[in-house]
Amino acid sequence: MYHRTVSLLSVCLHRLYGRLLCGVHCGVVLAVFMVMQLPVQAQINALVNLDFDSDATELTSNFTEHGLTGSTTFSYQTAGGLGNSPRVYVAGNFDILRYNTPFSGISTTDTGYTVSTFFKAVSTINGLNGNYSIGTALLPNTNSVMGINTTGTAYLTAQVSALATPSGTPTQYVVNLRSWNGSSYIITSSSNVFTLTKGNWCKLTTTYKLTGSDTFSATITIDDFGADGTSSPTRVITYNSTSLSNSSILNADQLWVSLKTGAPVGCGTNALDDLTISLYPDPAIAERQFPSDAGFTDVTLPPYNAAGDGVTDDTAAIQQAINDHTGVIYLPNGTYKVSDRLVFKDTSGNWACFRMIQGQSRDKTIIKLADQCVGFMDANAPKAVLYTASQNTWNPETGSGDQAFMNSICNLTVDAGCGNAGAIGIDYLASNQGTIRDVLIHSSDPAGLGKFGLSTTRSVGPCLIKNLEIRGFDIGWNASGGTLNITAENITLSDQAIYGILNDNMELVIANLVSDNTVPAIHDQSGSIYGNPSVLVLNHAQLRGGASGNYAIESTGNIYLRDVFTSGYYVNAVRHKGVDLIGPYYADVAKPDAKYLSDAPVDTLNLPEEITPQLWDTDLSHWVSVGQPNGTDDTSSIQSAINNAPLGSTLYFPYGTYKVSDTITIGSHIRHVVGMMSTIRVASNHTFTSSSNPKPVFLIQTPSDSINATVLENLFVRMAGITGATAFVDASSKPLTLRNIMIYCYGGAYNNTGTGKLFLEDFAAHGQNGDRVICNNQLVWARQLNVEAGYSTTKPMVENNGSVMWILGFKTERTATFLATTNGMSQVLGAYHLVNSVDPGVPAYTCANSQVSLTFATNGNNPSLNPPQIFDNYLSRTGTGLQTLYLPRSETYGRYGSSSNYQREMMLVNSQ
Repeated sequence: MYHRTVSLLSVCLHRLYGRLLCGVHCGVVLAVFMVMQLPVQAQINALVNLDFDSDATELTSNFTEHGLTGSTTFSYQTAGGLGNSPRVYVAGNFDILRYNTPFSGISTTDTGYTVSTFFKAVSTINGLNGNYSIGTALLPNTNSVMGINTTGTAYLTAQVSALATPSGTPTQYVVNLRSWNGSSYIITSSSNVFTLTKGNWCKLTTTYKLTGSDTFSATITIDDFGADGTSSPTRVITYNSTSLSNSSILNADQLWVSLKTGAPVGCGTNALDDLTISLYPDPAIAERQFPSDAGFTDVTLPPYNAAGDGVTDDTAAIQQAINDHTGVIYLPNGTYKVSDRLVFKDTSGNWACFRMIQGQSRDKTIIKLADQCVGFMDANAPKAVLYTASQNTWNPETGSGDQAFMNSICNLTVDAGCGNAGAIGIDYLASNQGTIRDVLIHSSDPAGLGKFGLSTTRSVGPCLIKNLEIRGFDIGWNASGGTLNITAENITLSDQAIYGILNDNMELVIANLVSDNTVPAIHDQSGSIYGNPSVLVLNHAQLRGGASGNYAIESTGNIYLRDVFTSGYYVNAVRHKGVDLIGPYYADVAKPDAKYLSDAPVDTLNLPEEITPQLWDTDLSHWVSVGQPNGTDDTSSIQSAINNAPLGSTLYFPYGTYKVSDTITIGSHIRHVVGMMSTIRVASNHTFTSSSNPKPVFLIQTPSDSINATVLENLFVRMAGITGATAFVDASSKPLTLRNIMIYCYGGAYNNTGTGKLFLEDFAAHGQNGDRVICNNQLVWARQLNVEAGYSTTKPMVENNGSVMWILGFKTERTATFLATTNGMSQVLGAYHLVNSVDPGVPAYTCANSQVSLTFATNGNNPSLNPPQIFDNYLSRTGTGLQTLYLPRSETYGRYGSSSNYQREMMLVNSQ
């Protein structure tokens, strides 16, 4: 696992340094900000250097000497390719999960080739450590106008998210075959054989289930058309037959395969672009259950006794449970009929937070509004079924505020019933850390009646919305009126009457959006409520169905579109400020236009995107408790539980407040830590006393060989005032996931000594000295990262030291540099910065011998203060042998369109 991690990092850096050594000048762009720094010397060795003038034996030797062993074979095929140019195939069998391959040494006589690579890696699925990858990739034509010349980069994307439970859980899977490019579709799908061919901008999905001792095997045949639609070389990819009996790939694990091709510039867009095959369990199996002593509140048990039978009115029972308890409010499978709004309040009737509504499963835990329910039938007086709120509210009528901490809704369905035209499924408010995850909101009315599926209008954010499906309603998601940012991933919309999404004033950062609608998928308007123009960052989307007289996206705000497909709408399906943008595919579009910190345009950084590993063991005999908190010092009892846990255990903290005096080491036997929303605080006899050398609160070690990753979730690490404590120190060489985590640790939030991949998801850190996130020489994927520095620090909030860092949704507050990248690569898709008093000499972002792409907006308060609440310098670019360059405020865009406006935005900036 160690060499795999280093492989991608090395190759990404090789890509960076390889381009740098080509002598391209550095530059800058707006909306996504990208900076590449060129060192004089790069001590980075290419992982694989393919010489296409060599024969198969030499190629085999080249692979082997770089540690990629296996039954390596190679074949060549030149029977026409994209644009009818010859193509080279290279095939091999390697033990890789995710891999970037740099190619060089292509002779000048080969410049007419489009080079393709094919990789396959299969090992056992049985046991605890099956690894799979399979994929194809095309290089751009070596003499294309993309500037690749004789060097290009092919991407292989394939992974298995961390393996979950041991054998024993019922085995049922869904195999999902998806063509992400609208220009291909499935023409046959029988047994285990799939054939794809050219189509018209559509994305189709076919699924079938494998149960019991069935085997997983598949043959995929791809008829890949050139730009003229005539040449049709065939590729066949075969999975070895693999028994699923006693498989360890259970619950949320996935076999995720991406087959990517790309035509040279000017060859059109009719080639197959992306094919994925997902192997994952049926959602009905991945249910959330907890040990009885885990400290959750079960609404079906005394004293609440909710029936969950779909007949009894359970409103009062559920509401009383919410009033009485913070932490996890648990709804087992059942249909809970309600006749009034469920609100986040305490026993005194005050608005409250720190609550998670947790269902057992998305499709079997249903909160259903009574049909034709009084108070919900008037579309002009909408009312929510489920309504979260903020403590210390600034509006006693609405529960609005900026302290809606750790409000979450997970694994359930909200049904707006029939005849309820004014119903809102969920009116959601969360601050800094909170999530809607694995939720379906739908109207069971035959006409889809309902006002909004989801409403986020009360100064929401930051927060994460993931794996959300909305069916019906006038508007699927109403995001009007907020002032911060929301990060969303895997959103599915269908059958809306007016818009799929209405965005007014918010910054929405969305990845993997699928909309099946005749109405516009997104209506993005500009500041009709608070005056702030909306910001939309859309990364991968399928906006399909449409009506020929409608646009898929209507925007008067600011947009960044990346890999967005449309079908059924106008061909030019995006209308921005009265101008139709050429469609129907939007590969990389920023409005306002991109800016450059160079003398030539530079490509936007396109880092690989990996799925966050998820674990859930449904066998509760594998769960180990740390015990109940004792009120003084729980360090020894927690560490003892860890040390004595069997291999592959899930460690859980029964809900409460635990005090620690020393470091807790997450040892090699622990696969999963479930915090149950518990709080970790400092004991009076603590040893976290050195601010110059902080100790970890949690030290994560490399797990045993049979455990592929470690996941920690649902914890509040609250070491306020303790400058000698860092919340998490990662010493593992394997992937670590930190999700649904909130931190107050004045000595830092995260740093690492190991080289394992890091996944941050709904991760919030804030402290007076800066709850800093420091990533050293590792691969990082973050989704909804909120980091807030204190007023007294000038240290960067996030440091990328030699890492490859991809961030979807980033929010900061107060002073200090937001992100400092040194000898690394950083891609930020959608950041929102609340700017307070700033030292004029402090840059917002720094890039030293690095490459960066950023999309962000700021919201300052008062430029007339001393020091002012604005940045004079939004980027500092430095590098060995290079002139230092700056991006001054005057060269960025004002959010209101005025160059003098102190609220700024960067819809794309690239530099190389």
